[in-house]
Amino acid sequence: VSLPVFWGTAWGMWMLAIQKQKYVLWMQILNAILIIGSEFILIPRLGINGAAYSLVLGSYVAFIFMVMAYKPKEGLLLFWQALHPKNILEVIRYSKS
Repeated sequence: VSLPVFWGTAWGMWMLAIQKQKYVLWMQILNAILIIGSEFILIPRLGINGAAYSLVLGSYVAFIFMVMAYKPKEGLLLFWQALHPKNILEVIRYSKS
């Protein structure tokens, strides 16, 4: 679950930085509806595991929605390069000095 949450958070921050808040708002609304709806179906059948499955499903669907709904002018390559672990480690090293 942590991978789509990590990418989704980074994508959301990217969207806010380029003034595209409406995409983030709609993604959050649709994700909440999906999670709550799937919990009504899965919790009675699977119990606590149903709640976990609905959260995982919601996280993946939200990430896919964000990637498909809006593609920045700069391209996805720039976004992926910004989140490359090597570059993140360089930012951490730079911030410590």
